[in-house]
Amino acid sequence: MHNYIYEILNDGTIKITRYIGNETDIIMPQYIDNYLVTAIGMEIFSKQDNIWDVYESHVETIILPDSVLTIDDFAFSQCRYLKYVKLSHNLRSIGQSAFCGCENLREIYIPENVSYIGDEIDKNCTQLEAIVVDEHNEYYLSIDGVLFDKNLARLYCYPAHKKDRIYQIPKSVQIISERAFAYNEYIQEIKIFDSIIDNYAFYACRHLEKVIMRNVAIIRQGAFELCGSLKMIQLPKSIREIGLYVFKECYSLSNIYIDKENPYYYSHDGILYNKDKTRCIIYPSGKKNKQYTLLKTIQYIDHHAFRDNQYIETMMIHSGVISIGDFAFYHCSQLKYMDIADTVTHIGEYAFGDCDSLENVIWPRCYVSRFAFNYCRHLNHIQLNDDIKSIGDFAFSHCYSLEKLIIPQSVQDIGRDILYDSQTILYVYEHSYALTYAQKNHIPYVIIKG
Repeated sequence: MHNYIYEILNDGTIKITRYIGNETDIIMPQYIDNYLVTAIGMEIFSKQDNIWDVYESHVETIILPDSVLTIDDFAFSQCRYLKYVKLSHNLRSIGQSAFCGCENLREIYIPENVSYIGDEIDKNCTQLEAIVVDEHNEYYLSIDGVLFDKNLARLYCYPAHKKDRIYQIPKSVQIISERAFAYNEYIQEIKIFDSIIDNYAFYACRHLEKVIMRNVAIIRQGAFELCGSLKMIQLPKSIREIGLYVFKECYSLSNIYIDKENPYYYSHDGILYNKDKTRCIIYPSGKKNKQYTLLKTIQYIDHHAFRDNQYIETMMIHSGVISIGDFAFYHCSQLKYMDIADTVTHIGEYAFGDCDSLENVIWPRCYVSRFAFNYCRHLNHIQLNDDIKSIGDFAFSHCYSLEKLIIPQSVQDIGRDILYDSQTILYVYEHSYALTYAQKNHIPYVIIKG
């Protein structure tokens, strides 16, 4: 009797799909029921009836037979006690996040014949100190425990528990992979040359204080998210693309500067704009101004532009602004008052979501977007323009202090549960769409006559 569930592959070999034993040290067999084992399936330590419900395994050691050629995505996911794994000498591929959540694994050794490694094989391996590649491998190499492709053109993984304080990325590296440095607790200064910085490359590097860039052209989404010690960033003249929420939840970041010769971007008072100053792109989370007046040239406030700022209290959106993006002021925890000019024709979803201190808003002619004021717990007054046409789903959900909401007669469309988990009374006009909506959805209302 063995402790494995398997499936038979087309070539007559088998893939292990589940381990159902309770040993802490596992030497997997080369043959099961006379079938040759050539593959390890997805999440083999999960419960049999639900692959997302993690099996309470206390495995500490895994040794694979040399017959194994492939390891699937998430194969050893959440083996929290795993300290040592010996991979097959003939292994050819390792799937995405194969060792995800292996919190006690300190080293991963990549055998000679591996030609494919999926993204984030070390995801949440918080104690990982090194990835070591066999010197004869033709596709990958490691330098000081850091994983690269053979040509040193791509940096795949910088281990989370690698303890260097300063690191210079080789000048040959063209791409820093997604989450390559994620969760490293030690790196304080990084030097980057000529590389594309991929999504979340430095995610949650909490002690990163200084980033030096030379000839960097592209910084993708969330690249420095949760880098809580980053206070200032200097962007080079080569930058031509900056992704969404690159500095999300960087609560110490107070200034973003950019080389004056950059043809795409402009910085003023530490705030990032496009070159012609029509778009406000990033207002740093750690900037401590209580009031801010937009440049008169601004027409667009980008998605996530002011997100997570913890200091701004009052905001005047002047005439000439056309659009406010999704999540533009999301979680601006001290924002109390917003006056939005009537020139604004678009306000994105969650634009003011989770603005816990927001009390008073003057709304323009444009529609009220989905989740616009979700979790604005202290919102007690909003003046809607008499010309608005629609109110989106959950627009005022969880607005616990909003006792009264007057719906203009002009409104012809109201989405689902606009007052979800709120105690608001609707004030509606006779024969209006809002009256029908309130009656149909059993919402308390008062009729405004005349």
